[in-house]
Amino acid sequence: MGRRKTIEKRAWRALRRFYPEGKAFKVATTSECPQCSRKDREEKERLEEERKARDAELAASPSLTTLFARRTGCPPSSFAAAAPPPTASTSSSSAAPAPSAALAAAPAFLPPLDPGLYHLLPRCWLTTWRNYIRDPKAPRPRAPDLSLLLCEAHGFPLIPPHISSFLDGEKKGVLSSLNGRSGVVCEILSVEEWEELMKIFPTDYCLKFSVDPEDLSIAWSTPPCER
Repeated sequence: MGRRKTIEKRAWRALRRFYPEGKAFKVATTSECPQCSRKDREEKERLEEERKARDAELAASPSLTTLFARRTGCPPSSFAAAAPPPTASTSSSSAAPAPSAALAAAPAFLPPLDPGLYHLLPRCWLTTWRNYIRDPKAPRPRAPDLSLLLCEAHGFPLIPPHISSFLDGEKKGVLSSLNGRSGVVCEILSVEEWEELMKIFPTDYCLKFSVDPEDLSIAWSTPPCER
Protein backbone atom coordinates (compact mmCIF):
# COMPACT_ATOMS: atom_id res chain seq x y z
CA MET A 1 0.00 0.00 0.00
CA GLY A 2 1.36 3.42 -0.95
CA ARG A 3 2.09 5.80 1.88
CA ARG A 4 0.51 9.25 1.91
CA LYS A 5 2.21 12.43 2.92
CA THR A 6 0.73 15.80 3.76
CA ILE A 7 2.26 18.68 1.77
CA GLU A 8 1.77 22.44 1.76
CA LYS A 9 -0.56 24.11 -0.72
CA ARG A 10 2.36 25.87 -2.42
CA ALA A 11 4.07 22.53 -3.05
CA TRP A 12 0.84 21.02 -4.32
CA ARG A 13 0.30 23.84 -6.81
CA ALA A 14 3.85 23.37 -8.08
CA LEU A 15 3.30 19.63 -8.57
CA ARG A 16 0.03 20.22 -10.42
CA ARG A 17 1.95 21.95 -13.19
CA PHE A 18 3.69 18.64 -13.92
CA TYR A 19 0.80 16.31 -12.98
CA PRO A 20 -2.40 18.18 -13.84
CA GLU A 21 -4.57 15.07 -13.53
CA GLY A 22 -3.48 14.39 -9.96
CA LYS A 23 -6.33 14.27 -7.49
CA ALA A 24 -6.16 16.21 -4.24
CA PHE A 25 -7.39 14.81 -0.94
CA LYS A 26 -8.03 17.19 1.90
CA VAL A 27 -6.63 16.02 5.21
CA ALA A 28 -9.84 16.78 7.09
CA THR A 29 -11.95 14.56 4.81
CA THR A 30 -9.67 11.55 4.29
CA SER A 31 -8.84 8.45 6.36
CA GLU A 32 -6.95 5.22 5.90
CA CYS A 33 -8.79 2.41 4.10
CA PRO A 34 -9.68 -0.17 6.79
CA GLN A 35 -9.03 -3.10 4.47
CA CYS A 36 -5.66 -1.77 3.31
CA SER A 37 -4.67 -0.91 6.87
CA ARG A 38 -5.51 -4.43 8.04
CA LYS A 39 -3.67 -5.98 5.13
CA ASP A 40 -0.62 -3.81 5.83
CA ARG A 41 -0.68 -4.75 9.52
CA GLU A 42 -1.02 -8.47 8.77
CA GLU A 43 1.90 -8.33 6.34
CA LYS A 44 4.11 -6.65 8.94
CA GLU A 45 3.15 -9.30 11.51
CA ARG A 46 3.86 -12.09 9.01
CA LEU A 47 7.28 -10.68 8.20
CA GLU A 48 8.11 -10.33 11.89
CA GLU A 49 7.18 -13.96 12.51
CA GLU A 50 9.23 -15.04 9.52
CA ARG A 51 12.21 -13.04 10.76
CA LYS A 52 11.98 -14.68 14.19
CA ALA A 53 11.74 -18.14 12.62
CA ARG A 54 14.85 -17.55 10.51
CA ASP A 55 16.75 -16.13 13.47
CA ALA A 56 15.79 -19.21 15.50
CA GLU A 57 16.93 -21.50 12.67
CA LEU A 58 20.32 -19.82 12.70
CA ALA A 59 20.65 -19.60 16.49
CA ALA A 60 19.99 -23.34 16.84
CA SER A 61 23.38 -24.08 15.26
CA PRO A 62 26.59 -22.39 16.44
CA SER A 63 28.32 -23.67 13.29
CA LEU A 64 25.81 -21.96 11.00
CA THR A 65 25.98 -18.79 13.08
CA THR A 66 29.74 -18.72 12.51
CA LEU A 67 29.32 -19.43 8.79
CA PHE A 68 26.70 -16.71 8.42
CA ALA A 69 28.93 -14.04 9.99
CA ARG A 70 32.19 -15.12 8.34
CA ARG A 71 33.58 -12.90 5.57
CA THR A 72 37.01 -14.48 5.03
CA GLY A 73 35.73 -17.42 2.97
CA CYS A 74 37.26 -20.16 5.15
CA PRO A 75 37.56 -21.30 8.77
CA PRO A 76 40.40 -19.75 10.80
CA SER A 77 43.69 -21.64 11.06
CA SER A 78 45.88 -21.99 14.13
CA PHE A 79 48.88 -22.09 11.78
CA ALA A 80 48.20 -18.53 10.68
CA ALA A 81 48.31 -17.35 14.28
CA ALA A 82 51.32 -19.45 15.24
CA ALA A 83 54.30 -17.42 16.41
CA PRO A 84 57.52 -17.81 14.37
CA PRO A 85 60.19 -20.01 15.97
CA PRO A 86 62.93 -18.20 17.96
CA THR A 87 66.14 -17.41 16.10
CA ALA A 88 69.65 -18.22 17.30
CA SER A 89 70.16 -14.62 18.44
CA THR A 90 67.07 -14.71 20.67
CA SER A 91 67.86 -15.29 24.31
CA SER A 92 65.39 -16.26 27.03
CA SER A 93 65.70 -17.48 30.57
CA SER A 94 62.77 -19.84 30.21
CA ALA A 95 62.61 -22.77 27.83
CA ALA A 96 60.17 -22.48 24.95
CA PRO A 97 57.31 -25.00 24.88
CA ALA A 98 57.87 -28.02 22.66
CA PRO A 99 55.96 -27.85 19.36
CA SER A 100 53.36 -30.45 18.51
CA ALA A 101 54.37 -33.49 16.50
CA ALA A 102 52.60 -32.17 13.40
CA LEU A 103 54.35 -28.81 13.56
CA ALA A 104 57.72 -30.38 14.35
CA ALA A 105 57.56 -32.55 11.27
CA ALA A 106 55.97 -29.88 9.08
CA PRO A 107 57.78 -28.57 6.03
CA ALA A 108 58.69 -24.93 5.58
CA PHE A 109 55.27 -24.33 4.02
CA LEU A 110 52.32 -24.65 6.38
CA PRO A 111 48.86 -25.10 4.86
CA PRO A 112 46.39 -22.29 5.50
CA LEU A 113 44.00 -24.72 7.22
CA ASP A 114 44.27 -26.98 10.23
CA PRO A 115 44.26 -30.77 9.70
CA GLY A 116 40.76 -32.04 9.06
CA LEU A 117 38.02 -32.42 6.47
CA TYR A 118 36.65 -29.49 4.45
CA HIS A 119 34.00 -28.85 1.80
CA LEU A 120 33.70 -26.40 -1.09
CA LEU A 121 30.47 -24.48 -1.70
CA PRO A 122 29.85 -21.81 -4.37
CA ARG A 123 29.79 -18.38 -2.82
CA CYS A 124 26.80 -17.35 -4.96
CA TRP A 125 24.67 -19.87 -3.05
CA LEU A 126 26.04 -18.76 0.32
CA THR A 127 25.25 -15.15 -0.57
CA THR A 128 21.65 -16.14 -1.36
CA TRP A 129 21.42 -18.05 1.91
CA ARG A 130 22.81 -15.14 3.95
CA ASN A 131 20.33 -12.77 2.28
CA TYR A 132 17.54 -15.21 3.13
CA ILE A 133 18.51 -15.19 6.80
CA ARG A 134 18.95 -11.40 6.85
CA ASP A 135 15.82 -10.39 4.92
CA PRO A 136 12.43 -11.98 5.79
CA LYS A 137 11.17 -10.98 2.32
CA ALA A 138 13.89 -12.97 0.55
CA PRO A 139 12.79 -16.37 -0.83
CA ARG A 140 14.13 -19.58 0.62
CA PRO A 141 17.10 -20.82 -1.44
CA ARG A 142 17.05 -24.17 -3.19
CA ALA A 143 19.53 -26.89 -2.32
CA PRO A 144 23.08 -26.07 -3.45
CA ASP A 145 23.89 -27.01 -7.04
CA LEU A 146 27.49 -28.23 -7.16
CA SER A 147 27.34 -29.29 -10.80
CA LEU A 148 29.07 -25.95 -11.45
CA LEU A 149 32.20 -27.60 -10.05
CA LEU A 150 32.18 -30.61 -12.39
CA CYS A 151 33.89 -31.02 -15.73
CA GLU A 152 31.24 -31.41 -18.44
CA ALA A 153 33.41 -33.74 -20.50
CA HIS A 154 34.52 -36.18 -17.79
CA GLY A 155 32.38 -35.49 -14.71
CA PHE A 156 35.43 -34.95 -12.51
CA PRO A 157 35.77 -32.03 -10.08
CA LEU A 158 37.06 -28.72 -11.35
CA ILE A 159 38.97 -27.03 -8.55
CA PRO A 160 38.58 -23.23 -8.86
CA PRO A 161 41.99 -21.61 -9.46
CA HIS A 162 41.54 -19.22 -6.54
CA ILE A 163 41.05 -22.21 -4.21
CA SER A 164 44.16 -23.98 -5.54
CA SER A 165 46.21 -20.80 -5.16
CA PHE A 166 45.04 -20.41 -1.58
CA LEU A 167 45.79 -24.03 -0.61
CA ASP A 168 49.21 -23.83 -2.30
CA GLY A 169 50.10 -20.73 -0.31
CA GLU A 170 50.15 -18.40 -3.31
CA LYS A 171 47.30 -16.33 -1.88
CA LYS A 172 46.80 -15.22 1.71
CA GLY A 173 43.01 -15.23 1.51
CA VAL A 174 40.38 -17.33 -0.24
CA LEU A 175 38.52 -14.25 -1.49
CA SER A 176 41.47 -11.96 -2.13
CA SER A 177 42.50 -10.77 -5.61
CA LEU A 178 39.56 -12.38 -7.42
CA ASN A 179 39.38 -11.85 -11.18
CA GLY A 180 37.95 -13.36 -14.35
CA ARG A 181 40.35 -16.30 -14.09
CA SER A 182 39.33 -17.25 -10.54
CA GLY A 183 36.75 -19.78 -11.76
CA VAL A 184 33.58 -20.46 -9.79
CA VAL A 185 34.16 -18.48 -6.61
CA CYS A 186 33.78 -20.81 -3.63
CA GLU A 187 34.10 -20.69 0.12
CA ILE A 188 35.61 -23.41 2.30
CA LEU A 189 33.42 -24.95 5.00
CA SER A 190 34.37 -27.10 7.95
CA VAL A 191 32.77 -30.54 8.14
CA GLU A 192 30.58 -29.36 11.05
CA GLU A 193 29.29 -26.39 9.04
CA TRP A 194 28.59 -28.59 6.02
CA GLU A 195 26.68 -31.20 8.03
CA GLU A 196 24.52 -28.57 9.74
CA LEU A 197 23.74 -26.93 6.41
CA MET A 198 22.84 -30.26 4.80
CA LYS A 199 20.24 -30.91 7.50
CA ILE A 200 18.30 -27.95 6.08
CA PHE A 201 19.38 -27.94 2.41
CA PRO A 202 20.37 -31.52 1.50
CA THR A 203 22.18 -32.11 -1.77
CA ASP A 204 23.34 -35.32 -3.47
CA TYR A 205 26.91 -34.25 -4.24
CA CYS A 206 29.78 -32.73 -2.32
CA LEU A 207 33.31 -31.67 -3.16
CA LYS A 208 35.62 -32.16 -0.21
CA PHE A 209 39.29 -32.40 0.66
CA SER A 210 41.36 -33.22 3.70
CA VAL A 211 44.49 -31.86 5.33
CA ASP A 212 46.54 -34.79 6.63
CA PRO A 213 47.50 -34.47 10.32
CA GLU A 214 50.87 -36.17 9.75
CA ASP A 215 52.46 -34.52 6.75
CA LEU A 216 49.89 -31.70 6.27
CA SER A 217 49.35 -32.71 2.66
CA ILE A 218 46.07 -31.93 0.90
CA ALA A 219 44.06 -34.71 -0.75
CA TRP A 220 40.77 -34.43 -2.63
CA SER A 221 38.08 -37.07 -2.08
CA THR A 222 37.65 -37.36 -5.85
CA PRO A 223 40.65 -36.80 -8.16
CA PRO A 224 40.21 -33.47 -9.96
CA CYS A 225 40.02 -33.24 -13.73
CA GLU A 226 43.52 -32.79 -15.14
CA ARG A 227 42.48 -31.34 -18.50
